[in-house]
Amino acid sequence: MTGGPSTDLDEWRWVALSSLSLSDEKLLEVLALVERIADRDQAREVLHGIRPRLIQLRPLRRLHAQRLLFRPVEDLFDQPERYRSHIGRLSRRVIAPCWQMLSATLESDLLADTAARLDQVDLYDPGAIIAIGLPLWHASASLLRRFLGGGLPPGRNGVAPQDLEVELLEQMSGIAAVLDVAEEIEIAKGRLPHRPVATLSTADVDLLCAQISQLAAASASQLQAFLQVILARLSKPGELLKVLDQLRLPQGDGERQSLVQAIGSSRLAGLVFEAQDLRRAGIRTDQIGDTARTAERLAQGFLSLETALGGLSDRRIAAKVRAARGEIGAVVREAVMDRAEKTLFAALVSDQLATADYGAPAAPAMAAAEVAEASANALRRCGRIAEAVGIKPEIGRRLQAICDRLEHSPRDPIIEPGAREAALMRSVRLIELIAGPDDAMRALERGRKWLAGEGR
Repeated sequence: MTGGPSTDLDEWRWVALSSLSLSDEKLLEVLALVERIADRDQAREVLHGIRPRLIQLRPLRRLHAQRLLFRPVEDLFDQPERYRSHIGRLSRRVIAPCWQMLSATLESDLLADTAARLDQVDLYDPGAIIAIGLPLWHASASLLRRFLGGGLPPGRNGVAPQDLEVELLEQMSGIAAVLDVAEEIEIAKGRLPHRPVATLSTADVDLLCAQISQLAAASASQLQAFLQVILARLSKPGELLKVLDQLRLPQGDGERQSLVQAIGSSRLAGLVFEAQDLRRAGIRTDQIGDTARTAERLAQGFLSLETALGGLSDRRIAAKVRAARGEIGAVVREAVMDRAEKTLFAALVSDQLATADYGAPAAPAMAAAEVAEASANALRRCGRIAEAVGIKPEIGRRLQAICDRLEHSPRDPIIEPGAREAALMRSVRLIELIAGPDDAMRALERGRKWLAGEGR
């Protein structure tokens, strides 16, 4: 890499940074190369850099024993810099020592058999993956408990409990709890829609109710571990809590209600921290859509949990939720709205014309129509979020002003008369995405009258 970084690790960091501007197809090619890097530090460096894109693409990634082991736990992991304790989450920092111990302690025949079967598995067959994972998950949960209890021979496992921070040991205990219910988690993930699940269908609720009843009969701790993972996959976690609150469980009404309050409050705290992180993180123009989706998910999450928990009686928690809603509102107002509007009009016409006439930055390096529609979709999300975070009047006025500007954009004197019909159709399409078909149809009618000379 001439002119670039000098060390191998720096070169891979350069690859990660460069990958953010690649097309989806090229990014997946980079991912395939990274999966084969022998140096896991280098692989992690690249994956950390491109993870936001991977979350959106959801590519099927080559399975190896370590990835299969942590697959049921994946929804609970946070990056180390964003991890907070005591809210049912785990730091990715625990993965390395946990795998170091398990890979040195698990039976070599089990690891070899797992690797051989993974080489042949159909990644589109969840049942086959579960069949391969079950022996690994059960053995690993058992070994983790022996390790944490001091029951493994010193020196055999490559790391000793006294070498690790108490917090990492607590997280290993959390991993063991999830691995106990790994089969149920993977069955649910295979049948539910992709994360984040927008809403639960009747079939989804029936599946989860059956699983909850089965786990509740076995152990309250198993039920709690299962629920923590599933709730993390839902845009509206309160939907599941309301279902849980109506089930008759062996533990009795009192314990069931306590469980609902405990895991609901834990998920609520997690959303508060996510909202704070969202405000702190600067966003690039190519992240507007992702940021809008995250803001909408958080707003929906707060609303659903508050409803499921019967309001927020704890004043301290209620104050934090209000503050978190304010953080989301600030992101919507200052980051998404401002940037999406500028990018929308930059992409509506040529980059040079947009910069000259609208004071907007040049459109990103992708098809202008795609950029404009992505910006319009982000603006539509802002409109949906606005009421939940207390800024509906302000956002409504801004969206109306944007639609008015779009409607009049084909009349710009710099646009050639022969191009105005096409410009009108582009504007109407964007108005439809932002405000809906009724507003778009009215704009189309007014635009055609103007083109016919009636509005001159």
